[in-house]
Amino acid sequence: MNHETSDIVGSMEAIIYSRFSTIEQRKGTSAERQQRARDYATAQGWAIVRDIIDQGFSAWSNKHRVAGQLGLLEAEILAGEHDGRILVIEHLDRLSRLNSESTLALVQSIVRSGVSIITTSDGQIYERNRPLDLMTMMKLLIVSEQNHEQSEQKSRRLRDGYQIRREKARETGRVMTENGPGWLRLNQNRKFEVIEERAALVREIFSMAEAGLGKVSIARVLNERGEPAWKNRKTGWYASFIYRLLNNSATIGEFQPTRMVDGKRVKAGAAIKNYYPAIIDADLFARVCASADDRKAVRGRRSQNLVNIFSGLARCAHCDSNMMIRVRALAGTKRKIQGKEYTRTTDDSSLTCSKYYRKAGCDNSTSIGYSRFERVMMDEILHIALDDSDFEAADDIMQLRRMVAELERDFHQASEAARELWLAYARDTTKVLRMELAELEEARADDLRGKLEAAKADLMRARGKVSDAAHLARVADVRDGMNSDDPEIRYQARAKVAASLRSIVSFIDCDRDGYATVAIAGGLVAMRVKGKSVERVEAVGAITARSLGINERKFVEITRRLSKDNK
Repeated sequence: MNHETSDIVGSMEAIIYSRFSTIEQRKGTSAERQQRARDYATAQGWAIVRDIIDQGFSAWSNKHRVAGQLGLLEAEILAGEHDGRILVIEHLDRLSRLNSESTLALVQSIVRSGVSIITTSDGQIYERNRPLDLMTMMKLLIVSEQNHEQSEQKSRRLRDGYQIRREKARETGRVMTENGPGWLRLNQNRKFEVIEERAALVREIFSMAEAGLGKVSIARVLNERGEPAWKNRKTGWYASFIYRLLNNSATIGEFQPTRMVDGKRVKAGAAIKNYYPAIIDADLFARVCASADDRKAVRGRRSQNLVNIFSGLARCAHCDSNMMIRVRALAGTKRKIQGKEYTRTTDDSSLTCSKYYRKAGCDNSTSIGYSRFERVMMDEILHIALDDSDFEAADDIMQLRRMVAELERDFHQASEAARELWLAYARDTTKVLRMELAELEEARADDLRGKLEAAKADLMRARGKVSDAAHLARVADVRDGMNSDDPEIRYQARAKVAASLRSIVSFIDCDRDGYATVAIAGGLVAMRVKGKSVERVEAVGAITARSLGINERKFVEITRRLSKDNK
């Protein structure tokens, strides 16, 4: 029923509801139009008891009802808290841009709960506790459907426009947006150029990460030396920013288009290569990303000392809890031996079952002296744990690594593109072009797979092994660095060793008798360590690299060096 406002009599209490899809709309004519709702209520002599604004919420996606103020108001109305009041809106689309059925259901639920609705743009009243007459209902359905179609068309145009810009960027390198990473700027020709000072800092951060420093330590280094942060110089560098930077493929020139799905930003197709000027080699980027997994496994203290390099490996043989490190006295403190005073050069610490220490049910009271255990382990397996990949490679190897990294990314992107095209064809098999494109992309992926396998084979052949003497010399340098007076050198060396241990040590079981059983390469070799005593136990049965789940080259290197040690 379309009433004149005089049909609503008495002293009315009004609730004003305004909504802006974007903050920019609030600054423009949308704000002016919705101000009319307030002026309208005032002109009618209604007392405004609530003035509700949803900023940045879309009525087409229904976000204003899910996460906005309208959802709270709707719950209050349905609970009967606003019985007898009138909801004043500038236009019906402020309330809903869903389809006509959903909009009708929303309006009916409000008026049935004792609240009238008025749209000030056309004077339309939906009066409380009264069914909608046929004309009013038809008008509502027509208007709401028009609003919904307009929103859908706008969304489609935006998607199509973004798709066109994305394809232009992929085909021609045309810049999609002026926003770029912090080490680049857009010049007058709409081309990204490198800010060399910032690019040099990015390269330094990657070098620190490759050397074994975690994101927290890198941020600490930058803050301690007073390196100005890019966004907020007062707050300094954060580990979260370092993490995002080290995982940002824009450093190797890629741009990853995205789109919003259910309120979340997801990838929109494959990354666009060579969109930005690359400031990092693809090989270095791949190595840093891969080493991040190793750093996650190193759960010990992220201090400059990295006290426990066996954190996460050493476990109680009886309850399977972690063996925690207990520090009884720090390095530098004094101690007396037979009346003579000495200064401790290392921490007086031991490995103890954490469950026993917490009195949580385990009776394994063994305490394994940490410093001695670390020395024995370094004597026995450090030269095995560290291999050629832990040291700087020659130029030809670096070039092949770069080629492998780039081919791996190309193969992954082609495989993903083929998968998406096949899925699109499966949804509509009448689109023959989709099938043909999928077949072409699949053939491209197969070609890249062959090139990738060939490049990997070339890389394996190109990795020349240094002599045993040279290898032991470089291992000794790393070991010296583990106890360096320089905290950065010490941390880098201990982080490198901690990560390399995880490439061959499967677990370390500590039992009640004070023995630590060290399983190497999934059981290829086991060592029983107690104090300075080491007993080696060979594995039984046929063991291969595949059965152990380790790299073939690592398997060959372990067996070669172990067999040499036994001679």
